[in-house]
Amino acid sequence: MKIHHGVNISYDKAWRGREIALNSIRGTPEDSYAMLSAFSDALIRNNPGTYTAEEADDEGRFKFYFMALAASIDAWNYCVPVISVDGAAMKNKYLGTLISACTIDGNSQIVPLAFAVVDSENDLSWSWFFRNLKAVFGEHNEMVIVSDAHKSIENGFNAVYEIAEHGLCAFHLLKNLKKNHKSLPMEDSFNKCARAYTPLEFEYYMRQLEQLSPSMRHELEAVGRHKWARAFFRRKRYQVITTNISESMKSTLKEQRELPVIGLLESIRSLIQKWFYERRTKWSFQYTQLSIYAEDMIRESLAQSRSMNIYPVDQHEFEVHHRKEQFVVNILNRTCSCRQWDLDLIPCSHACIALSTRNLNLHLYTDKFYYVSNLINLYKKGTRPIGTVNQIRNTHQGGNDGILPPQVKRPAGRPKKKRFTSFLEKKASVRCSRCGKKGHNCRSCKEPI
Repeated sequence: MKIHHGVNISYDKAWRGREIALNSIRGTPEDSYAMLSAFSDALIRNNPGTYTAEEADDEGRFKFYFMALAASIDAWNYCVPVISVDGAAMKNKYLGTLISACTIDGNSQIVPLAFAVVDSENDLSWSWFFRNLKAVFGEHNEMVIVSDAHKSIENGFNAVYEIAEHGLCAFHLLKNLKKNHKSLPMEDSFNKCARAYTPLEFEYYMRQLEQLSPSMRHELEAVGRHKWARAFFRRKRYQVITTNISESMKSTLKEQRELPVIGLLESIRSLIQKWFYERRTKWSFQYTQLSIYAEDMIRESLAQSRSMNIYPVDQHEFEVHHRKEQFVVNILNRTCSCRQWDLDLIPCSHACIALSTRNLNLHLYTDKFYYVSNLINLYKKGTRPIGTVNQIRNTHQGGNDGILPPQVKRPAGRPKKKRFTSFLEKKASVRCSRCGKKGHNCRSCKEPI
């Protein structure tokens, strides 16, 4: 203000002026909570099949809101049956948490399924979220829900689901493990241990961890290997070993989490509209039978299979030798003793050489999730816009039920924009503008020019 307008104002006055300007553009947070019912009506009216739910406390103050768009509900039938859930802190006036549930398609791309805004993360809010998630997407034998080790997530899952399996994120488990063993180079061995397909391979890398620290095995066994290790998990996790898809969604919505609740939900709806349109258009013009991800996996497996030797047992069973290892492939049952074909449902390198020996089409032995036709069906239903806030308010038939904002105590100090990063997360390194090297800036540069 001083530079551009020659006016001296205090920091507090500048901050309040900024708040007034933002409220005039975005609407006030209080109006946003009061319009949640009108927003739900507009969503359902313009996108039939959409599911929403909301809950307030005895004083009429906001507690929870759940949203699953019709396009996402239909898409679930064509996705891998693994859901990643996580919560992200909201940065608006009334704070709260945005909970997301996402899965992946046959091209390993994120498919948003459902979102919830809750006043805080606790047993009650997670149980409420899972009840609505189950009401929309159901529950079946192959269903898996992956999360971090937040106790409320586990309690909420156990209270709602009976058949589905709960898996833990390997990355968050590694972070917890690293707190007690900061100086040990465990990352590579742990990641290979978590991603191992067979118990034998798992044990090999577990012994490497045990050599680094004998207590490490006890810590991991206490968690339960069936919770985080692919070799012992009771269902198929495909490639969802971590909650990276949820972390990516959190990163995508980083700026939107500063908006009032209606602005946040509308930005999510708009994002799903954009993604579904772009992918529907892309796959409509794709001429391969399988997704790009599956084609790349098979191409890599074929390249590896060229150095293998194969010995038929009968028409369906084959013995495959690779270096000092031996594998048994059964093309009728679509199994391999390496278990990669069994769990990922894409032919592994051993299966590729067996199928090629019989002159069989590798694509026909790949699961339906990876077919382009399945991806076209996944994204066939679009999401329609619902109009501006004024249009939503004018067309709402239910009157103003006026949900009040939650009761929160604003934390002291300037609102934080960034979370504290873990020591495992890569931090951007500084690059010198003088010499171009990393690790220092131009003021401390001592390199000769």
